Amino acid sequence: MISLKYSILSKLRPIFPRLRSISRFSTISSEFIPERKFNSVKKLAYENPKRNRVKLSDLNRGTIPSYTFPEFTIKYDAKDVVNYAKSTIQVGSEEKELTDVNDSKFGVLPIFMLPVISKMMKDMSLQTCPDCLDFSKIVLAEIYLEVYRPFSKSGEFRVQPKLEEFVDRGTHDMAYHHYVPTDPASTDFGKDGNSSPLFFAQICTIELGQGGKGGSRTSEKGAYAAPSIMTPPEGRPDAIVPFKTVEMPPNFSFEFTENELKRDIFEFHNPSQHYGPKPAFSEKPNLHGRYYWASAVHLMLKQFAAGDLTRFKCSRVRFTSVVHPGDTLEIRAWHREPRIFFEAVNLNTGKLAMKGGFVDLIPCHPEQ
Repeated sequence: MISLKYSILSKLRPIFPRLRSISRFSTISSEFIPERKFNSVKKLAYENPKRNRVKLSDLNRGTIPSYTFPEFTIKYDAKDVVNYAKSTIQVGSEEKELTDVNDSKFGVLPIFMLPVISKMMKDMSLQTCPDCLDFSKIVLAEIYLEVYRPFSKSGEFRVQPKLEEFVDRGTHDMAYHHYVPTDPASTDFGKDGNSSPLFFAQICTIELGQGGKGGSRTSEKGAYAAPSIMTPPEGRPDAIVPFKTVEMPPNFSFEFTENELKRDIFEFHNPSQHYGPKPAFSEKPNLHGRYYWASAVHLMLKQFAAGDLTRFKCSRVRFTSVVHPGDTLEIRAWHREPRIFFEAVNLNTGKLAMKGGFVDLIPCHPEQ
């Protein structure tokens, strides 16, 4: 099973019981240094006084741009990759390039890291500064992921989140989070154990009801760090693929407990890989955009690249309406080698769920 485990530095005091495995995803270790007691897992706070003048307890929208997030090391193996494919994007055993580690074409779908990074950040917020973000009002706006070379079947990489920019749009705040090397002269974040570049990721989130406080209303750097959203070509799509999203178990409770931090993120019945608690603006829980985006990318690689995972170069998409568990999306794709343009319509509401999306492919070798 995929697992997340925070390996905290050795200077732990006895009052801090060791956090047991959240899931088996090898290891996620961080440079957090615990500084105070806690009464429950929600109160657990990690400070990093060596690198920050801002304490976690003092974080707010004014101080968070000055806060240096900790470095995380993520280790994984082939079983982790297979579990992601089977549980999150729900591929069958017949897709051996994703599920059979002994298959000659077995590879890693690069977007397997997104649920892990998302859980890492949410768990950090829940354990350190639960009042900093109201997750019932946060929605995913855009994702961009670029991979510099194929991921190996097993390995490790280092990531340091960076809040690149806050944008005040009046009715809401937009936050651009980057996962990228911040200083070539320092630790090589977003790189593997050999300090070789692996990826760049940008995640843009919206927090509703938090705008109008006088901040910058336009992005000065975050919006320009990734290629622009793309309008699809005119004419009929080259492929139209319906995609039925996962159903939510009846009477499911989203009550947060300490056990939630220890659950396997890719356990088949763990809702965190597919959907979250009911947001403040909706009557039902909404699906994670990273889940149905990942499924769309998988379907397009299967449709236009013969399932060759090594051809994935980058993808970006904008999420434009809420998708609920059990909704059916119609993915429309236009193939203009080496780019695949796509969008998705929610057949339950008639609204666009994803727009302006694209997947760029690495060109085939001549012999292929």
